[in-house]
Amino acid sequence: MEDIKVGEKIRCNDGLIGELIRIERDDIDTSLKWYVFDDGKNERYVNKPYITKHSFNLIDLIEVGDILELKEGNSICYLGLRKNQITVNYPDLIESIKNKDCELLSILTHEQYEANCYKV
Repeated sequence: MEDIKVGEKIRCNDGLIGELIRIERDDIDTSLKWYVFDDGKNERYVNKPYITKHSFNLIDLIEVGDILELKEGNSICYLGLRKNQITVNYPDLIESIKNKDCELLSILTHEQYEANCYKV
């Protein structure tokens, strides 16, 4: 994994997404770095092995299975796909966001969904 830079968005193995605000050296083990990110609610600390993706572009962090809140015109919808489907697929959806055909409002990662959903 290439170097992670302050200002990038990061995705952790537990599904949390946030913006990297600083990198700190550990007080005890100075070879260890802590990546400090803001997830929109809290400031969190994580080590590099727990960061699965990073990019200055939030769209690059989206994975199949994530639930996206999208706005198109005056309509808001929630969309989550386990795999590409015939009528909608993630590459087309990502392209629509990049082209500004729809606006990405929020992401609920599949890890967060699976950890918190009630199964029937």
